[in-house]
Amino acid sequence: MNRAERAFPTAVPTATDLPADAVGGVACVAFATESPLHTRVDVNMADVAQALRRFGIPSRQFQVLFDPSDEAENGRRVDRLVRTILAHGCRLAVFHEVWIPALGDRLIEGGLRLVELRTHTYAKALFVRRTDELASVAADCRVERPLDALSGLVAFIAGESALPSMHFDLNVGQSCGYRGAPAENAFYEHVRAAPEVSRHRGCSYCLAAVLAAPPAPTEEMARRIVETLRRNRAVFPDATQAWLTYPETFLEPLAMALAQSESDPVWRGLTFSFQTRPDVLVRSAPAIERMAERLAVAGAMLRVAVVGFENFSERELLVLNRGTRPSDLDESVAILRRWTAQPPPGLVAAGYTPSFILFTPWTRFEDLELNVRAMEVHGLWNANIERLRVGPGTPVYEKARREGLLEGGSGRPAQHPNGYSTEFEVRFVDPRTASAATGFDALKRLAYDDQTELLGGLLDAVRRAEDPSALDWEAVARDWTALRDLARAGA
Repeated sequence: MNRAERAFPTAVPTATDLPADAVGGVACVAFATESPLHTRVDVNMADVAQALRRFGIPSRQFQVLFDPSDEAENGRRVDRLVRTILAHGCRLAVFHEVWIPALGDRLIEGGLRLVELRTHTYAKALFVRRTDELASVAADCRVERPLDALSGLVAFIAGESALPSMHFDLNVGQSCGYRGAPAENAFYEHVRAAPEVSRHRGCSYCLAAVLAAPPAPTEEMARRIVETLRRNRAVFPDATQAWLTYPETFLEPLAMALAQSESDPVWRGLTFSFQTRPDVLVRSAPAIERMAERLAVAGAMLRVAVVGFENFSERELLVLNRGTRPSDLDESVAILRRWTAQPPPGLVAAGYTPSFILFTPWTRFEDLELNVRAMEVHGLWNANIERLRVGPGTPVYEKARREGLLEGGSGRPAQHPNGYSTEFEVRFVDPRTASAATGFDALKRLAYDDQTELLGGLLDAVRRAEDPSALDWEAVARDWTALRDLARAGA
């Protein structure tokens, strides 16, 4: 049986179903969203479970996969998670963050203690940073017999169909290669003296370039690549992809790792998927093609998974401090179109996800219209569209705060942590943008795979409305949901 197994898709296990090395100890809980191409498993939580077993503490990772378009099904999966953890007799549940307070409450009612490892978002949980501290907290779960490091280590809480293609992050000391300074950006001229702006490097909404250490030496990264592949493939033998974050820092060490271990079976059957910036893609296209060809010789492939276009508006690119121009986006689309039509050896570009950040506090309605037109011209119908996430310590936060564009309150747990754990709601300068953003938030879950078309329709509705703020998007969402449910019932 696979060591990382899809467990209990429709029922709570009985005592005979449970691996002995996972009973009566610690439940390490991780969440991911199902995606046809890049469902991400949490290798960090698997590492925590393995470390606890080395301390003699039974443990298991429970990887919950959420359906991005079915909230009712996600509720059933959370319910199954709770009942499964209780069936294991676990005494402690460990999270990066307890995103769902009701889940935490149910586990506490079931007699478990809760621990958060990354940020302290749930008042009833203990906050622990190091694995040895966690082992001390879980000392009452320790057993005297030796525990297998991999047996039954990971269980999946998912749907009834086959698990989607999964990947693990290849974390080997890489870091973001973009270091643009917002203080040199005209958009931040009036706040450039603020420490959040003057010291910042990278995109204006992300702290990754500020907080990350410099990339590890090439030789060290190459060694870590092979070691990490071996370890993660042992834990997740069904995973078909390794995820490369910041590919610009990966190309040289990956080439070195391949040169040193090309015949090693650890490479075979893997697809190395990456998310990239359009300017990096334009600049590195020849190197990416060479890397794909080398991976093909080793029995692997390279895939363009996500391209962070973010915005076709030159003004909005300044807001984001992306360091790119609309022409970079156009040129990268042309390269991707060529790779899709005539794939170089070992390289897959077909089906990549174009990623956009289209709603900032300063977005004009005209910026949205420009982006929709560009996406239509380029055929980017499968785009993933997000709001700008505004977290403390970033230039966008400081500018929005000084201009009174932050909503009140203490914020909420960050949905896309970029070096911060809390994000804030914002106000929009343009009332038409505000209406479109509200509509997009209300309807996105109902058109997850058709976001470009959805946004175009929303803009048309706002354009025609006498008073865009009076549009009742929640009513539209209710009617849409009712029609969808009727269609699913065959009515």
